[in-house]
Amino acid sequence: MLSCPNDTVFHFHSVFIPWFLPAVRLLKKNGYKRVVLTPHGQYVDEAMNVSLKKRIFFRYFDRKVIKTVDAVQLIGATEQNSYITSNAKEFHFIPNGCKSQPAVEVKQTPCLTFGYMGRLDTEQKGLDILIQAFAFYRKQGGKAALRIAGDGPDKASLERMCEILELGKSVCFVGKVIGDEKWNFFKTCNFFLHPSRWDGLPTGCLEAAASGTPLIVSVETNLGTYLNKFKSGFVYLSDGRPVQALADRILKQRGCLDKKMIIRRCAIMQIA
Repeated sequence: MLSCPNDTVFHFHSVFIPWFLPAVRLLKKNGYKRVVLTPHGQYVDEAMNVSLKKRIFFRYFDRKVIKTVDAVQLIGATEQNSYITSNAKEFHFIPNGCKSQPAVEVKQTPCLTFGYMGRLDTEQKGLDILIQAFAFYRKQGGKAALRIAGDGPDKASLERMCEILELGKSVCFVGKVIGDEKWNFFKTCNFFLHPSRWDGLPTGCLEAAASGTPLIVSVETNLGTYLNKFKSGFVYLSDGRPVQALADRILKQRGCLDKKMIIRRCAIMQIA
C-alpha cells in the first residue's frame, strides 16, 4: 500500500475486520489523506443492539477505525446514529447504484407472482416475516406464488417453515441466480418483496428497480424516499406488527393481473 502515490484513495468496505485498524493507522502515519470507510449498514442500531460481540468489537477496534479514517460513506438514512456521528471526522450520504436495465415485460403466468432475491438471512432480511405474511395472504384466498432466489445459512429452516405452514408448491426456492438468469428472474415477478428488519440499501431491491419491477419493502430498507418520489413501489409501516402490515399490503395486489398495469421504470439508480 505504501508504494501508492500520495493522492491515492483507499476505500475500505465492510466492518468488524481486525486488520483494518492497523492498516488505516499505517496509511495515516505515512501521510495519506484520502482514506474512506463504507460500513454498508452494519452499524445501524438494530444490528448493534442484538449483538454484544459486535458492541465489544466496536469499542476496541471499529470505533478507532472510524476516528482514524478521513470520511465515512453512508448508503442509507438509518446509518446516521451515534456510532457514526460521535466518532467520524465527517460522513456523507452516497447511495449505492445499479446499471439501468431494459424495462422488463413480465412473463404471462396464471397467477400473481411475488419475488425475493438476496442473502437468506432470516433475522436481518426478515424472511420469517415474508413467509408468514405470504401464508396469511394465502389463507385469505390469495392465489399468488412466491419465488425466493438466493442462498444463505437459513435456507433449510425457511424451507421447513414453508412446510409447517403448508404452503406447498406456492413457494419455490430457486437457488442462487447470476448473470442473465438473475435478470430473467425479475421477468417472472409482478412485485419484488423485501421486508428487512435493518439494512443499508439492499442490492436486490436496486436490481429489481433497475429492471422496472415495482417494489414492496419495509421502511428499514431506506428506499421509501425514492419509491415515493418515482412512484415505483410501496413502503409498508409495520407499527410493531410487520407480518400483518406486509400481508395487508400484498393483499391489496390480488387483483392487479385483472387490470392494465403500467410498470414505470424506477429512476432510483440515477441518484448515485
